[in-house]
Amino acid sequence: MNFATIKDSLLQKVKPGSFLRSVLTIASGTVIAQAIAVLVSPIITRLFTPEDMGVLASFTAIVSILGTVATGCYDHAIVLPDTDKESNAVAFASLSFSVIFSFVITLVSIIFFKPLTTALKLNDMAASWFYLLGLFVLLTGFELVLNRVAIRNRHFKVLASTQVTQQISSNSIKIAFGFLKSGSIGLFLGTFFGLISRVIRLGVSEFKIIFSKDNRPAIQDVKKTAVRYKKFPLVSSWSGLLNSSSVQLPVILFASLFSPAVAGFYSLSHRILSLPMSLIGQSVGNVFLERAAKAKDNNAELGRITLDIYSKLILIGSIIMSFVVFYGDLLFPFVFGEQWLEAGKYAQWMAIWMIFQLASSPISTVFIVAEKQGLILGRNLLLFLSRISFILFIPFFDNVLIIIIIYSLLSGLVYLILSIQTLRFVGIMFHKIFISLFKYCILIFILQFVLFLLLNYFIRRL
Repeated sequence: MNFATIKDSLLQKVKPGSFLRSVLTIASGTVIAQAIAVLVSPIITRLFTPEDMGVLASFTAIVSILGTVATGCYDHAIVLPDTDKESNAVAFASLSFSVIFSFVITLVSIIFFKPLTTALKLNDMAASWFYLLGLFVLLTGFELVLNRVAIRNRHFKVLASTQVTQQISSNSIKIAFGFLKSGSIGLFLGTFFGLISRVIRLGVSEFKIIFSKDNRPAIQDVKKTAVRYKKFPLVSSWSGLLNSSSVQLPVILFASLFSPAVAGFYSLSHRILSLPMSLIGQSVGNVFLERAAKAKDNNAELGRITLDIYSKLILIGSIIMSFVVFYGDLLFPFVFGEQWLEAGKYAQWMAIWMIFQLASSPISTVFIVAEKQGLILGRNLLLFLSRISFILFIPFFDNVLIIIIIYSLLSGLVYLILSIQTLRFVGIMFHKIFISLFKYCILIFILQFVLFLLLNYFIRRL
């Protein structure tokens, strides 16, 4: 194949409207948005205390958990109908559910304001933001609906620019208020206006489609579609809630059981380590899903592809995270400021579980290909229970770092078990799995440990 043929093939793949062009468009927005978040983090961590960031982290964790089911998961069905009118009916059902749900949340947050803010250790101005919990959930629900409508209408440039707009607006406000020494109020305002900017940017593009005269559904149509897609709130919402809670609930528990500062240290460590891991995992997961779907009727090929992807992800994760394991307590204070030394110590142990999470999550899409929804729900339940089981050890240890170590090792063990289950599901023998782990994980850590000892030796000699 000559250069001209290769060039023509690439141009054909990235032409407007092609699948690759769509993926690259959304991915570019994600990369730029995450790059902005990483670049401004050293500034923000020097303007706000761990307590400030811990208060915000626990609040936004609650919003994230509730936001997962804010639409009753009806937003997942927006892309399914054949006609725009039916799709708009689903969108109306989603928006209606969001309004009702957020109203209930507002009532609960007002009635139980005192016990909830006390449990979360929210004081003064930070506590007053709890009254707006329902509004945050409502905006999150609207954003989910608008996001799905944009996907249905292939407005990928809008989705990409929206991510960038949100990061710029949110972080600009945080930095501005940080210089004014505003405390947690600056973080709340930045998060709030970042969310509003995302809803407005999507709304300008998508509301005219939802409310178009030609495809405007009647109330009866909305009721009909709500019944038609009732499995989403009745079934999918539970799986989504478990998945979101397994990620966000630890932040809330660290804040309430220890202190907002501990939640702040954990939140920063998790966010920084998750950024590259999630980007790699999502990209590989999308490619693997497509390849696994093609090979679903060929067990040998499906097993080969799955083990190959798993081995590569273990290798990538081990190379990146081994540096954090050995040098996290030096890197975090250097990058984010001396007050974040504790976050670096947390990150050294959290990096271990991130390796196995990176390797396990993308290949788990094989269960989607096999239509094993029950197994997916069971795996999410196991992950959720393992994530909150660390509270059983709190009465026996008064050192937070020990609890973080236990939590990280438990999470890593569960992800390892889940990955072994996935590989066994596609027919990979145990000895092949452990050979892969030794070659692509253990050997990397042995080499990194030798490098660590050599560096320490030469530093002491200087």
